[in-house]
Amino acid sequence: MPAVFLHPSDSLHGSAGAVTDCDTVVLISKGGKTADVNRFARIARERGARIVAFTEDPASELGQLADEVVKVKIPADSDPFGMVATSSSLANAAVADAICETILHEKGYSRESFARTHPGGAVGERIVRERILK
Repeated sequence: MPAVFLHPSDSLHGSAGAVTDCDTVVLISKGGKTADVNRFARIARERGARIVAFTEDPASELGQLADEVVKVKIPADSDPFGMVATSSSLANAAVADAICETILHEKGYSRESFARTHPGGAVGERIVRERILK
């Protein structure tokens, strides 16, 4: 499943042209009110992409723009001043990791599939080493 990171601010300066009607765009905004994120959501929607929002406020602008909302909410005292997205960033990463692992399982993505897409670095070296030892 091909994926690419696209920063919302960059999307407003031409990179949104990479988004197609075959894409699902996952956007993260704690409160769902981040201007660049919401503007990118509107552009992606206009281009025919599906929008998945990770936000603590499904009723927010981002939540309303999304086809699907993943509500990720942590106790307010977990982040400094109840506003700075520190712990909530970690919570979003954990939820996204769980979704990725579920998709890998559902799509039948195997260790061999992984070896073909990640041949470099320590992971690639480990896979090559394991193949040689077999």
